[in-house]
Formats: sequence, C-alpha cells, structure tokens
Amino acid sequence: MLIWNSGLPLPPPSNPFPDDLAVTFVHGYQDLTLQLGEDLLPALWNLRPGGEQSTYNYPFPRTPSDFRHLSSVIHGPIPDDAPEFERLPRIGLTGIKACGDHLYAGSWNGVYEIHRSDLSLQRIITHPLMCDLHGIDAVPECLVTTLPCKDTVVLTDYNGDIIDHFTIHRDLSVSSDPKILEVDWRFIGKMYRGSVGCFHFNHVQKFGSTIYLTSRSASCMVQLDLNTLKASLRLLNLHTPSMLHDGKRVDERFHFTSVDGKVFICEDAQVTGAAPEEISDASLYNRDMVSNIVRLNEVGLKDEPNWCRGVEVGDSAIYTTIDGRYGSDLSFGVVGVDRTEHQIIGHHRLPWKDVGDESLIRHVTGFDICHR
Repeated sequence: MLIWNSGLPLPPPSNPFPDDLAVTFVHGYQDLTLQLGEDLLPALWNLRPGGEQSTYNYPFPRTPSDFRHLSSVIHGPIPDDAPEFERLPRIGLTGIKACGDHLYAGSWNGVYEIHRSDLSLQRIITHPLMCDLHGIDAVPECLVTTLPCKDTVVLTDYNGDIIDHFTIHRDLSVSSDPKILEVDWRFIGKMYRGSVGCFHFNHVQKFGSTIYLTSRSASCMVQLDLNTLKASLRLLNLHTPSMLHDGKRVDERFHFTSVDGKVFICEDAQVTGAAPEEISDASLYNRDMVSNIVRLNEVGLKDEPNWCRGVEVGDSAIYTTIDGRYGSDLSFGVVGVDRTEHQIIGHHRLPWKDVGDESLIRHVTGFDICHR
C-alpha cells in the first residue's frame, strides 16, 4: 500500500541552497496522552536548489493499536500484546540516509522507506529493537540503527529481520545478549530527561566492517570493528567545550556537530598528517583526530543558536539544523556553511505556524539532513 501526502508548499527563500536537501524534524505535544496515530503529520522539509520548498506528512504509529490500524504499511512484527505508553513519545522523523532509489528515515519505533522521486512513503520497517531511534545508516546490505538506552547497535535486513545486535559497555567490551529480545522496546518511553544510556549513541555510519558512533555523553566517537567485535574510542583534540551530537565521514574527514552551535571538521592526524596548528614536530605528541572549529555565531549567524544537530556535506557547503529546544520559539532553522571559507551562505527557517497548530505543540526541532 502506498501512503503519502503531497505536502505543503512554502514561499521560496530569497537565497536558496545549492543542494537538494531532505530535512527531518520532530515535534512534541502539550498533551502527552494525545492520540494521533492515524493522522498524517508533518515530519520532512524539502529545500530545493531552485528555491521551491515543501513539507511532507506521514502517519506515526506509536501504540500497539496504531500498529494494527496501519498494518498495511507496516513491514515487521505487529504486536499482539504490548504495554501502552504512560506518556506518548515525540512524533516525527529522526536520522535520515539515502540508499538507491529511497531515503530511509528513523522514527520513535521504525524506519520509514521513502521514495526519493516524490517523497512518498513505501513501508515502515520495524521490529522490537527499534526504540527512540536517533541517527541511522542505510547501506546496500542492511540498515544500521541504535537502541540508545541500551548502548546497542542493531543490524536489520530490508525485510525487517534482525541480523545481529551488539551492546557496547562502559569498559568498551562488546556483547550480544539474547535477553535484550525479551522486551518489545518499541513501546518503552523515555524514562528521564537528558541523554539515555551510558554513551547515548546519536549518529551511526557503517564503512565496510567498521561502524562509527557519536557519543553525546562522552563527547567523542566510538568505533566498532565487526570482524573482531572490539570497540575503541576516537578522540578529538579540542580547545573548546563541546557536546558532540552527530557526525558524518566524507572522504577522510569527519564532520561533527556540537549542540551549542559548533561544527568540528576533523582528520586522523596519523593517516593524513593533518596539523592545523604550526607545530615544529607533531610526532612528539600523542594525537588522534585534529580539528578545525566553526562557531556558527562567529561566521555570519546573527543570533546564538540554542540547539544544533544533524549534518550533511555537499560539494561546496556543510549543512546543520539549529534551534528548537523546549521552551523556545516554535521554529527551527537550517544553515549552510561554505566548506572552504567557513562562512554562512544561507539560513532558512521553518516556523510551526506554517505547518501545524501552534496551540497544541510543545516543541519542534530539526533532527537530520541528507541529499534527496
């Protein structure tokens, strides 16, 4: 069954970005028991190079009864019996990645397969180890997601079957305990404020047999070798406070966001010989990844951002979302930063009044970005 909504056209921005971008966002409601499972709700913002922009709506099943009502689009086990949420989780799409003819985007308890040509929803891929999805990856052989509250990486095939799962512990040991499957995590709500789990993995990216994970709690990257099942830390040489959120490897560089409005552009010092500072003999020091720091409020952004997450890298620009924290204005923005000059090239905003009923909404926040 094909479920989709043509979306809401919005006025074109005065200075469109050079890339065709799909931007995911999430929103929460004042009434935490508000049932909206069968409604089509906005969760994707498309910004096109010619200036056209639209938002797109999708269904968001959150309770067991929602899953049963939307069984025609669900691809994976539909629960016969599962606990109801005490407080319903947020609505919207989270991490997003393009693979082949589709975009794959996370939600609270599933991965949405969206056709790239018209942004129509094809399927919702789901299973019991999908909960509070943050960043996701989609590669030809599998989907890669995390279960943040359990610091667990999950590999899923495109039929919705679990291939494997790996939990990374505080001491960096790795296990695959089948007991984790005894709980249908899709219907477990967030228990407390702030980051859940020890590491709270956000972005995930798979290259061959290596999985890279950004840890918000540790403000570093964790690297998992699938051949040896060994986990190790990848550390950044930083000279500023940071709270790493998302990251993306492009060629030999990693691009990270910090939630306080910074973008870190990092290279492996041992592999590339990168040294942004003038050092007479860098070999005297232990270094892992060296960084260039882009502070958005110092390169053309007029106001201090109150949040920053999601990252995409184009030929000429780096993109991230800003703003949208609880208690702030019901809007968020996307900013583009020139890859060479590190100056803001554009800043577009999505106010909630253009897509929804502001009187019901508690927050709306951008989450991730990818090329359409």
